[in-house]
Amino acid sequence: MKKAHKILGMTAAGATLFLGVSRLCHATGTKFYWLLALVLSMAVFFATVLDVKIGTVDGRVYDSVLKYRLASPAPSADVVILDIDEKTLATLAPIYGRWPWQREVFAQAIAELEASEVKGLIVNILFTDADLGHEDSDALLDFVTADTQVTAYPMVRLPAANDEQSQLKASAIPGVTLRGAADPAVAALLPFLAGMQQSMGIANLQADDDGIVRQMSLQHQDGEWEMPTLVGRVLALAGVQPQVDTMPYYLNWRNKRGAYQRVSFSDYMLALNGEGEFDTGFFQGKYVVLGASAPGISNLKPTPINPIMDDNEILATALNDAVQGTYIRLLPAWLMAVVAIAFLILLAALFSAKYTPKKLDLLFTALELLGFVVLFVSVSYSTYFPDLSPMLMAGLAYFVVARLYANLDARVVSGAPEQFKHLSKSNPVAFSVTAFTRDARCKKAWATTHKKLEQEFGLGFVFLVKEPFLSDKVFGALNDIGCLIVVSRDKTAETLVQAVHEQLEPALLEYLQGDEVYDIPLAAQADIKLLQRYMSGKIAHVIGNVDFLGARPSL
Repeated sequence: MKKAHKILGMTAAGATLFLGVSRLCHATGTKFYWLLALVLSMAVFFATVLDVKIGTVDGRVYDSVLKYRLASPAPSADVVILDIDEKTLATLAPIYGRWPWQREVFAQAIAELEASEVKGLIVNILFTDADLGHEDSDALLDFVTADTQVTAYPMVRLPAANDEQSQLKASAIPGVTLRGAADPAVAALLPFLAGMQQSMGIANLQADDDGIVRQMSLQHQDGEWEMPTLVGRVLALAGVQPQVDTMPYYLNWRNKRGAYQRVSFSDYMLALNGEGEFDTGFFQGKYVVLGASAPGISNLKPTPINPIMDDNEILATALNDAVQGTYIRLLPAWLMAVVAIAFLILLAALFSAKYTPKKLDLLFTALELLGFVVLFVSVSYSTYFPDLSPMLMAGLAYFVVARLYANLDARVVSGAPEQFKHLSKSNPVAFSVTAFTRDARCKKAWATTHKKLEQEFGLGFVFLVKEPFLSDKVFGALNDIGCLIVVSRDKTAETLVQAVHEQLEPALLEYLQGDEVYDIPLAAQADIKLLQRYMSGKIAHVIGNVDFLGARPSL
């Protein structure tokens, strides 16, 4: 029993608090909307200044936009993957044996590709150890690679935690540039052939914290030293100036207009040996990525468009973007902040205009969807990714708070149930009911009248009921008539009607449909349920007596 009383007490306290907050919201008026816009605008401003990421890039939204966009750039015909695929392993096994093959196979392929005047060649196969028992084969590969001009070879940077166990100094790695006087030890896997070491590039792909590859750099930055990546190295060897203005740069995946052309390594090797119909001059003037996609020997990485993409495709995309400048560009953070602040100002204006909740919901949803449409269209048909996360998230935060505020404000105006408890404690003696035709043209006039009546009779004693009947069937037609209800604590019915009429805006007179005043019985003045029933019955009576088909009754 005591627990039940405690719950009822808490409920009563909650209702009182709810009523108080509602009345405070109503008293604050539209100023709150502009204050809220100011607070959130300041939050966006400081987040931009402090470089606090809000959320679209490097996350699921970014990945989804790229994956499901409408279009993407076409893969360049000048970027080709020479692929050691399953067909290659099966076809060449009778000739070269099972994988791994002797190094002379790669020596022949690399020499012929260089001879065919490729624009650049990335060898995406790491040779870290000698092939014992086949020294002549290794010697041939070393001889060939020492003479290549446009071919880059991979070096793998091991986790920095292993640096303490390494005896390899950064200065001893060909291609490394020291940033200062320090010459730290570096844990890395280098190709064992001296010829390859002269044209090395870092092969590590740049993954974000979630392990997904979204970006590429042309220069690997590693604390006190740096050196080119595979893509950076091959462009330098080819004498090509990269069309990239930022590092790292976001990769623009070719996921809507086909993939990069792949040539099976077996077709190329057979053609070199006089078999098959493949034209060995096909690679002239092209960038070639020589790597493996066959299961068991390939290197797979997750990307926004594919959870298991082989790294040859990633290198091809990075190379294509660097050469043609098709990488994804993020618009400046300050510009996105301006867009977000403008959106907040627009929302403040919409809420201040006192649109209906349904219209506000529709407008906000349309604006948010428009933001996503702009994002998808931009990423689909340009190289720009407008990071609208500040706008979308700030707008959502604004809408949630402002919508709650508007709802609390509306409950004071519309005569919500909790208002009757407030009225019963005030011992009201009379109330008036003014029926009117609902018309958007007199919206402002009703708002002015309502404010004037509140100043005279007090907050919470004037209600503007726009839809008195919830039913959309028979009684729904009566919702074309609204009611202005004024409750008085000191005026009787005879004096109340005159006081109300004095505050009506002249523009409202043509919309009036009925007018009645009532003294409240003594028994209903202090009883919530009786007061609610009594007032509801009288309101229904006034609306029910409106002559919808005839002339407007005189007041």
